[in-house]
Amino acid sequence: MNAAQNNFYMHVYRLALQPVKFISLVLLALCFAAPALADSLFSNTQRASLGATDTQKYDFLPAEQAFQVSGEIKDNLLHFSWLIADGYYLYKHRFQFTVESPEGAVLGEPQFSQAGKPKKDPTFGDVTAFYHQVDITLALQEISGSPLTVKVRYQGCADQGLCYLPQKQTLTFAVPTTNNAGVDTSSVKKNSRDTESATGLASILAEKGFLFNLGLFFILGVGLCFTPCVLPMVPILSSIIIGQGERASAIKGFLLSGAYVLGMASTYAIAGMIVGVSGEQIQVILQQPAVLFSFAAIFIVLSLSMFGFYELQLPNSLQSKLNAISQKQQGGTLISAALMGVLAALIASPCVSAPLMGALLYIGHSGDMWFGGAALLALGLGMGAPLVVLGTTGANALPKAGPWMDKIKAIFGVLLLATGLWLTKHLVPDSLEYMLWGFLLILASIYLGAFENSSNHKHLLFRAIAISTLVAGAALIFHSINGYTLANNSADNSISHTGTDNQQNPLPFEILRDTPALEAALQDARDKGQPVMLDYFAEWCTSCIEMEHTSFSDPTARQLLSGHRWLQIDLTNNDHAKKLLDRYQLIGPPAILFFDENGKEINQARIYAYKAPKPFIKHLQQLFQ
Repeated sequence: MNAAQNNFYMHVYRLALQPVKFISLVLLALCFAAPALADSLFSNTQRASLGATDTQKYDFLPAEQAFQVSGEIKDNLLHFSWLIADGYYLYKHRFQFTVESPEGAVLGEPQFSQAGKPKKDPTFGDVTAFYHQVDITLALQEISGSPLTVKVRYQGCADQGLCYLPQKQTLTFAVPTTNNAGVDTSSVKKNSRDTESATGLASILAEKGFLFNLGLFFILGVGLCFTPCVLPMVPILSSIIIGQGERASAIKGFLLSGAYVLGMASTYAIAGMIVGVSGEQIQVILQQPAVLFSFAAIFIVLSLSMFGFYELQLPNSLQSKLNAISQKQQGGTLISAALMGVLAALIASPCVSAPLMGALLYIGHSGDMWFGGAALLALGLGMGAPLVVLGTTGANALPKAGPWMDKIKAIFGVLLLATGLWLTKHLVPDSLEYMLWGFLLILASIYLGAFENSSNHKHLLFRAIAISTLVAGAALIFHSINGYTLANNSADNSISHTGTDNQQNPLPFEILRDTPALEAALQDARDKGQPVMLDYFAEWCTSCIEMEHTSFSDPTARQLLSGHRWLQIDLTNNDHAKKLLDRYQLIGPPAILFFDENGKEINQARIYAYKAPKPFIKHLQQLFQ
């Protein structure tokens, strides 16, 4: 390249870099402004949506229909299953399990069948919710042959805004001395049989988690093939498979390469199933904080090999024996190709060993044999996909080896660190978790080349991605220091539900907690000729909190209700909650009832879900016309 061409490319590079710098500054500003902007956009969108639809009465299901629970004992494990109706969800952190009898019986930590869906809850903050179905397994310890009685507590809500009271159920199970324990012939067993067909394939299809995870493992496998240890070996392996010096047709190359890949992937699948089976028996142990932190430490050690600090591989003696067996195989036959695939999986190059061990740890943590086998089968197929392409089309179809593969290797190191952080995220404070994610993104940006001053215009895209990742990491660290305190303050304010943001102008609610107090307040209002607004409230009710901080606090709404007596029934930790709800045939909060000055309820004025300020004001105006 002559000097003129070089100057031209440098000029283009500088011009191209200017928008990257500008975009990075914009991203940085957006990241720092994101919480306020997102809160504003989300709140407005959510409230507008609810306000447009909450004028009708929703036909909410009773709690026992919205959340159908069944259970059984099998292999010294206590299994619970919740079938959740469409449009309803259960909170992960609201599950509680208590042994009532026999004395001395101990339950292990609950193991959930899925990760759940993250939700931003104004009351609880960042929570996890389960839709459609969730299965929970607990290990049984110190159990004799006497019946086991367990009290189960859980709580859920409807997407339309209704929150149910915390539910309690007491279930009794027969515990025989053999491992094939069954459920006592009770309604629990009947519910299990009635719902078994409905909770099978439909729930799996609704969650869509299994196929997504398989696709993810396949992509990871493809990525592993493009590491410095594997890709340069692909043409050599291809020549060994097809046969020394032999030119094969595309069909033969496809079949032989496919046999090699299936042999390798099947070996991985068997390992995944073995680890999955073992994981199912030791899931309680794997959930202990000490074990989870140990796993996180292992992931950190494994990631160091991907960053080039050391090489992880089999001992030289064992590796030499496996290589000798591999070299004795004759290329050109499907059986020999498949056998070499098996041996390749056992040998495992240094770049693959660490991610493979990380995948095995993850599968052991999940405790699912079939997922373990399918996931590592997908990983092996992904690793072998480039080899099949090469065996079918020739070496020209694959990219050339180069320094770019070191970045792929480093990305897997970052993924290993991310997995370790994911395993322990619920054991550390939110502020520390966000800070660690921020440092992880900054580390990724460094390996992507955020601080490299390359004059090669081809690296512009990678540097733009790296700078964006750096900005996102810095924003997470910034908000872990500043934003977390604000979130705590917000949460604290929400608990004081009888006040507003302006503590000098609190809401004029009279708090009631039982039926006699309610009857007395309604009678007193009737004697004085006062109309009444009766609000059913609970601190765990998201829509109730929203109503207090927005609609009830709106000056126009308060003016329209100035002649009303504000009564509020607090259902939080209330032993009379069910009786108070049954008083007006209600399922749960929020529920807002209006009474005229004669004490007669205006039935058509009931509100069963969150109303944004404008729809709430319109509702009041129509009511008082």
